[in-house]
Amino acid sequence: MRTDARGCSPPRRGRAACWAWMVGVLPLVAAGALALAPAPARAGDEPAGKTVRAGSGRRPGDLAGDGWQAALGLRTSWIRSAGFDPFSDNDALAQGSLVATRGLDVGASPLSLVLGLSLDFGHSDAVTRGIDAELNLQRIAVVLEPRYWLAPGLYTGVRLAPGLQHLSASLHDPSSPATLATAFWVPSVDASLTAGGRLNPAAARVGLWLLAEGGYGWSPARDLSLSPALPAGDASKAGAVSLGTLSARAPFLRISLALSY
Repeated sequence: MRTDARGCSPPRRGRAACWAWMVGVLPLVAAGALALAPAPARAGDEPAGKTVRAGSGRRPGDLAGDGWQAALGLRTSWIRSAGFDPFSDNDALAQGSLVATRGLDVGASPLSLVLGLSLDFGHSDAVTRGIDAELNLQRIAVVLEPRYWLAPGLYTGVRLAPGLQHLSASLHDPSSPATLATAFWVPSVDASLTAGGRLNPAAARVGLWLLAEGGYGWSPARDLSLSPALPAGDASKAGAVSLGTLSARAPFLRISLALSY
């Protein structure tokens, strides 16, 4: 069995998801030049590095990450479930990640609260004895993240992200009259530690950030039974195939670039 883990080379539906991830990089690259450009000085602006009044507390002047933030990254999970083995021989599942958040001032310096949405989409495939096996996994979740600001442009936090996970699997067996497939939704929860650092000056109009996140994603186990995609009258021509129990619960690491405004 082999797994195609060569970046943007997965076949069929995985290639479309990979191209979508690549296209998503372009806005970050294009906005990099804008992020490095300092904003024009205006009368009454506070010098960078000073503290400013926000809510009921005093906070570092450069909390651009407290506003709107859009992040694009790569999430890697290590799934040790037996049901994942037909689709991979290294237990690793790579997913593209999109996260959009809005920071809120809770009036308790140096703390802030971030709310948002996240989307993860990944693909894994393998071939054994001439049978192609493919697995696609998408996840949408709500983000709740208290942050502690260590310094202007540098924070750490704790993230809780409950959501829904969609999994689809297929086997392309030449001896079968139709592709064997299954798909289902399950609830899921991520719990993780986060950290972020601003890469460009505080005077820039748009903030450029490097983000890191590590934690554990949980979802319930499901029996992976694949049935032929045939009309009801022909379903008896090919039986279902069971690949055992699949649980996508796993530790994960996510590295992202983000823009804030």
